[in-house]
Amino acid sequence: NGGVLREESIGWQEGDYLNLKVIPVKRMPPFKSAFAKMAVEEIDNKTIASLTIEYDLKYGLIGKLMNNLMVKSQFEKVLPKILTGLKKYSEAEKTESVYLLNLTEST
Repeated sequence: NGGVLREESIGWQEGDYLNLKVIPVKRMPPFKSAFAKMAVEEIDNKTIASLTIEYDLKYGLIGKLMNNLMVKSQFEKVLPKILTGLKKYSEAEKTESVYLLNLTEST
């Protein structure tokens, strides 16, 4: 969709997780707030990478309607692409990886 955002690191634990504040720049949903967490863990000699997004939209009921009609489906399309890029990178480094996605609208 041509959206542009800026990510600001707000916390991390090396080898465990990275917390980000998502800041809309151009053509992004009207976030009141948005945060992402990328985490990794080892299970059965495999690396499990997960990406969790939590967000609130502005405009009350209109924002909830926008979420149901557009925003959530856009996230569901783009977030797996992020994890696919991470998968390709990790496989180039000769590691075996599995990826999970968790998308949550804050209430």
